[in-house]
Amino acid sequence: MRLTVIAFLVAGAFAVTPATPPDVGLDDAGGITEGIEPVSQPTQVPIPPSEGSLDAPVLRSEYVVGPNDIFSLNIWGEVNTRTRLTVTPEGDLILPVGGTLRVAGNSIESASRLVADRLAEFYHNTEVTLSLVVPRKLIVHVTGAVNDPGDYDVTAATRVSTLVRLAGGLMVSGSERNIILKGSDGQNRRVDLVRYRHLGDLDSNPLVMEGSVIHVPFEEQTVTVLGAVYRPGSYEVVAGDRLIDMLDLAGGPLPQANLRDIEVVRFSREDPKRYTSSTIDLTMGVGGPVYPDVEIRDGDRIFVREIERWHRDSRVEVRGEVLYPGIYSIVEGRDKLSDLVSRAGGLAPAADLGRAKLRRRAAFDYESGADRQVELLQQFEPDQMSWEEYAFLVSQSLELADQVSVDFEALLTESDEDADLYLLDGDVIEIPRALSVVRVSGAVQKPGLVKFRTDTNAKEYVELAGGYTSDAVRRGTRIVKAQSGSRLRPSRRVKIEPGDIVWVPRKKDRDWWEITKDVLGVVGQVGTIYILIKGINE
Repeated sequence: MRLTVIAFLVAGAFAVTPATPPDVGLDDAGGITEGIEPVSQPTQVPIPPSEGSLDAPVLRSEYVVGPNDIFSLNIWGEVNTRTRLTVTPEGDLILPVGGTLRVAGNSIESASRLVADRLAEFYHNTEVTLSLVVPRKLIVHVTGAVNDPGDYDVTAATRVSTLVRLAGGLMVSGSERNIILKGSDGQNRRVDLVRYRHLGDLDSNPLVMEGSVIHVPFEEQTVTVLGAVYRPGSYEVVAGDRLIDMLDLAGGPLPQANLRDIEVVRFSREDPKRYTSSTIDLTMGVGGPVYPDVEIRDGDRIFVREIERWHRDSRVEVRGEVLYPGIYSIVEGRDKLSDLVSRAGGLAPAADLGRAKLRRRAAFDYESGADRQVELLQQFEPDQMSWEEYAFLVSQSLELADQVSVDFEALLTESDEDADLYLLDGDVIEIPRALSVVRVSGAVQKPGLVKFRTDTNAKEYVELAGGYTSDAVRRGTRIVKAQSGSRLRPSRRVKIEPGDIVWVPRKKDRDWWEITKDVLGVVGQVGTIYILIKGINE
């Protein structure tokens, strides 16, 4: 039964200025007669803060008004006032003037327009707004693949994602894209929390209503998106999903994605070991990519490849004795070794071109047996190795697996163009400081570094290192060249240069007790044979 228009006046809080109310007169100044003071200052009715917490601002266009919602009615203009109104169980607002107004089932936006239109009959030159102060409370049921199913007290401003969180979150393999929101009217609505979380789609995560039941099933079907997308991984499939949907959930293609070469691999339903592969061309259209209408099925694999060498910055590092060592960008097929040395300011005065190296790290990406043998020999001192082992260690240490053969002296001092070569991404140019020492190692009194002297032979360097030890094999002395690692016999033709190594091997230790035992054993055997022969002859 509709109520007759009832005006609720709060003394000192809500003053009205009706246009032509039948029982109220207006004076010449526009004030209210019959004992009510004119409103000269805005009057306020205290509105309590909203009860409970919200996970996001309430959208006026989305929130559906229902019984027990509490609003603030605000009027500005010739009349300035504010009052608190509660939606009745029948779904009405009882207005200060104008009677009751049915608002349940409308959005806040629509309800605000209805109230403004009704009050416009009684107020001129005013602005009327309706604001939600306290959302109504509801009981929502959560069932299915959640850790703590049950009934939860929430407000009508609560979304499905909040109820899932309150219910302890999803169980392992709980669905995020096939959640069902059952309304009191019997209609079901699918909730897609992945789409809401990744794309901000509020329609995929609606507000709950009176009598809502949220059911979370288990995840059943998935698709994997790999390659040049922002969020590669596995995604649940729902009915009607297309290629565009899966790419959107994966964040979309990266700028370097090759849109003309999207591969979709599909496994056979009859034989899971069999599959087919198809290539999708996502050409650019007006306003963005044009996605073919490709349906996605359970188990599909989507591969988004990158454009080859897309915006790749090729770099080379220059180390050591140049004026400006550092990292330089290059263009492969254009920049050569001599160009980089020139860009680095040229050689420093102390540069040693004889030991300069160009290392190409991409040349070898495996560990050879020689590498492992070097690691083993490095655990021993030089005098614990044979000459062959020591020579191998030195040569392998100097001849790096990734070293490119370059004649730096011919290239940089003689301008030999034949010695120049193109650089590749990752190359490292090493130009060490010139050494003024020679290493004397092995069976010498004071092994170590000795100052380089011109026209000095191996024997003289040994004497500078304190001379030979008693177990030195003098004839076994060798010169190891710093640049090549080759071992040479000392001679007048072999000049010792800075960085070279003079190595003297040691005599092998003899175990005299073992030798004595062997000799005695042989003598004993000879004596035994002699006795046998003598016995036979007799």
